[in-house]
Amino acid sequence: MRVSNEVIMVAEGVGNFLKVRLPVRLDDGRTVVYLAWIYLNAAVIGEFNERVHNGTLAGHRFEGLLCNAIGP
Repeated sequence: MRVSNEVIMVAEGVGNFLKVRLPVRLDDGRTVVYLAWIYLNAAVIGEFNERVHNGTLAGHRFEGLLCNAIGP
C-alpha cells in the first residue's frame, strides 16, 4: 500500500519520504532550487508530522537520506 500527498509519501515495505527544497548556490552567486525526495525513518517522519500540526516546524532540523540524483 502506498499513501501519498504532495510532500509526504509512505510506501509499505519501502519507507517514508518527504519532498524538500534543496538550494544549490552557483559560482556566479545565483541559486538553483531543486525539489528532491529524502528518506526519513518512521520516528522522524512522525516528529515532522507532529511539528507541522502543532506549529513548531520552523527552524527545526532533521536528518534523512537524499533519494534523488542531483546533476551539475
